[in-house]
Formats: sequence, structure tokens, C-alpha cells
Amino acid sequence: MNEQQLLENIASLAGAINQYKNEKEPTQVLDAAKANKNTRSYPYSVSRNYSFILNKSNRSKSTAASPPYVIPSTSSNADDANKEPEKQSTSDYVSRKNRHMQLIKKNILEHDLQARKANLESYRAKLEKEYKTLAENKIQQRLSDGTKQLVTIDGLQYITGVSDTKWLEFVSAKGQCPKYLYWNNKSYLLKKKRFLKEVGNSPSAVYCRYYNANGICGKGAACRFVHEPTRKTICPKFLNGRCNKAEDCNLSHELDPRRIPACRYFLLGKCNNPNCRYVHIHYSENAPICFEFAKYGFCELGTSCKNQHILQCTDYAMFGSCNNPQCSLYHGAVSADVPEQTEAPISKTAGSINPEDSGSEIGSNSLESNLDFISV
Repeated sequence: MNEQQLLENIASLAGAINQYKNEKEPTQVLDAAKANKNTRSYPYSVSRNYSFILNKSNRSKSTAASPPYVIPSTSSNADDANKEPEKQSTSDYVSRKNRHMQLIKKNILEHDLQARKANLESYRAKLEKEYKTLAENKIQQRLSDGTKQLVTIDGLQYITGVSDTKWLEFVSAKGQCPKYLYWNNKSYLLKKKRFLKEVGNSPSAVYCRYYNANGICGKGAACRFVHEPTRKTICPKFLNGRCNKAEDCNLSHELDPRRIPACRYFLLGKCNNPNCRYVHIHYSENAPICFEFAKYGFCELGTSCKNQHILQCTDYAMFGSCNNPQCSLYHGAVSADVPEQTEAPISKTAGSINPEDSGSEIGSNSLESNLDFISV
């Protein structure tokens, strides 16, 4: 076929197409006029279900003008070759449920998650900066009158009075307010949210004395004092080898010299018990009674403490009198005519504490109740 014949075939085909279009256009104009004539005077009611509507458009014309021939199909081997890549491509997609179930490519999902994470971090940094600025402005406003001061304790900031340091207010932008702390030779305990109150001059003042002396506290978690198991009093029956409760005992069975009193027989040079569990230590003649051990039953210094670890009332020993009627410590001197100890004495409880007053003076005022713990 030469070029002249090819041009003639193209011209004839174009003429056939134009003739086909001209035959269809009058019918479409008549249909449109008929549709306009029969228009409704009221709108159609809205359907509750989705509907699929085919609109007459230029796209339908182009499809109608398509050549009346079908592209021949390839072989079955080619179809199998085309299907395999499709199966492989489905592994690149993952499902994600946000507000709706979505099917998304892995690389797009990872990029989206990274962008979202970066946005969240920047937003959090912005909020933290704004909160820090606001907190600093409030602190400066509180300190403007001159009656308050800003102190830093263990890296955290507090506001307290210049002349009165009974209360500490936690104002640090970072960190969590501690339940208790020791600062400026004073112990503070969390009383309210962000407010700590002074409870004593000793680091042991924050611990519940009822819990330490009995192993349990009637107030439980509602007690505002600290319940520390390592601060429990040593069981006096265990020291004398007469406690049968073992692990069920509420008191401590750990031979820790920080809470074991000194052996009064050893101090007199008359302890012959090789299995004595009391502390054998020499004190100087003028050594005072350890206030921490006498009042709280615990001393951090242990055997290195220069004061005597005996459960005797420090007020009575120093001033000759005690103004606390509920004091359970021994008031008086132990006689030097004490027989040599060949067997540990029978243990008795070290006094009782009123559960309504966990942080105050404890117990009863009897010598008998403290017999196991008395030293000279």
C-alpha cells in the first residue's frame, strides 16, 4: 500500500466518523427539548441510600466514537506474568485505622508518622517554654514584696519566708514535689499539694513512730508520715531468742547496729553470753545519751556514734525531769549491782503508742515495759 492509498483510507474513515456524529446529534437535541418540556414543578425527594447516576457528557460521545474493533488479548502466559507483580505489590501496603480504615503504602505511612512525631515534639517544646516563662513570671511577682525568698534544694526550687521558714512551697517547673526533705537542720513533710511543713529538727522526724515501734499503723496509707520498713524497731523477743513468729513478726529481725541498743551487762563488764545479740561497745564516761536513738529508736551513725545508744529519756538524764506524761523511756539510773548475764532476759514489748498520734511522744511510763532495752 502506497502513500496515496493510505491517505484515501484515512479520508474515508474520517468521513464515516463525521457522518455518524451528525446522525446522533439531532436525536440528542430532541431528547433534551423533550426533557425540558416535561420538567417537574417540585424537586425530587432525597434518597436515604446512595445512588449511581450516569450523566450525558462529552465523554460519552468520545466513547461512542471509538473505533469498532477490540484490541486482541495476549497469551495466558502474559496474563500470569502480569498477575505476579500485582500480588507482590500488595505487600507494600498496610492498613491503618484512624477515624476510618485506610490502606496506605508503607513508605508514605512512615513519612507521615515521622512528620507527626516531629510536630508533637515541637509543640511540646513550645508548651514547655511557655509554661517555664509563666512560672518564672509568677515567681518574680511573688518575690517582689521582699517577704519571700527563693531557695534551691537538691536541684528543685522552693519559696519560703525570709524570717519564717516553717513552710516551703514547691515552685520548680521541672521535677516532682518530694514527700519529705531535710534542709537547714529542719525536716519538712508534704502537708498539702506543693506545700511542705516543718515537723522537727531531726531527719527521723518525718518517719511514723507508731509504724516504727509496732510494725503497723492504724492510719495506713492515709498517714501523712513516712512508713519505711527499714526503720522498724528491732524485735526485743528476737534479741533474746524467744520470738517464734519468724517472718510473721511485724517488727524487724535484722541485726542492724543502727537500731540495736547497747548491752547494759557489757557496759558493766558482766556479759558472759557468747550469743548475745545486743551491741557490745565501749562509751566514754561523759558520753551523753543519743537523742536520735532514744527518741526514734534509730541512729544513722550506728556503732560509730559517740553517744550512748540506750533507751533512756534524754530530758530526764539531762535535766532530771520529764514533762511528757506519755514518755515510755526509762527515767532513772540502773543499779550497778546487776548480776552477770548468762542468759538473755525474757522479752517484753517496748511500749505502746497511741495510733492517733503517730508523730508525737509514744507509749507508757513504766520501767517494766522497757526492761529488755534498758542500758546504763
